[in-house]
Amino acid sequence: MPKIITHIRPHLDDICAAWLLKRYLSDCRDAEIEFIPVDDPNPANEADYYVGVKRGRFDEHKGDVGECAATLVWKHIKQVAPPSDRLEKAAVEKLTDWVRLEDTGLLMKLDLREYAVPTILMYRFLTNHRDSADLTSFGFQILDSLVEAQKNYIQLTEDWESRVEFQSIFGPAVAVTTSARDIESFAYARGFDLVVFVTKERDFHNIRAAATSDIDLEPVYKQIKAVEPNADWFLHHTHKLIICGGDYTGHATKSRLTLEWMVDLLTPNYVRAKQI
Repeated sequence: MPKIITHIRPHLDDICAAWLLKRYLSDCRDAEIEFIPVDDPNPANEADYYVGVKRGRFDEHKGDVGECAATLVWKHIKQVAPPSDRLEKAAVEKLTDWVRLEDTGLLMKLDLREYAVPTILMYRFLTNHRDSADLTSFGFQILDSLVEAQKNYIQLTEDWESRVEFQSIFGPAVAVTTSARDIESFAYARGFDLVVFVTKERDFHNIRAAATSDIDLEPVYKQIKAVEPNADWFLHHTHKLIICGGDYTGHATKSRLTLEWMVDLLTPNYVRAKQI
């Protein structure tokens, strides 16, 4: 079985490259990862996969300007073993391009760099006995989460196309049916201070106002409880959030309201019957 070989204290792109190899290439799935000094004098073994070292196929230091180890591996995988899932392929494309931007220094001027993934990885290494294997394993967990986040974002972008924009009692608002996460920040970034959404499975209902707005959702909460008294609706103490169902509850009685009902409840002089 071939090994995956990279340098001691691998960077984000090297970790991502190894993660890609183990995730998508059958002969790498159970491969051991070995860490060598960047100036290791031993010749490369042609049966092994070298990542970021030895100036080989997956080492950008041989002159691949604008590339990184992860993008070089991803180009290879797309040729020999591309993901069959549409969302997965698109998500990894976005993820590896972000890794490239990080590795080539194009994101260094962003705010809050002290919270960026490369910073987290560096201090994981420095505070955990300078253990390259632990660092890589930790990086794999981050990448597992990030690829799911990208799949979520792509799905959210698609679901957004079916949104309903409406004039609420608080001003412009948007309503969406989606099982994707983080719809609120997505909508806030597009100029809405009030977001309504229901999951496609109808197991979670949410009305949320931006924290920076002056919206008080308590009157809406009272209306909803009048319409649907037996559902376990919850008003957050900030009065910016009303929810029913979701991951936080154990045996909550879920809402039967449709997205259209919730939009009506938020419009002036809503006209639907009081009973569902």
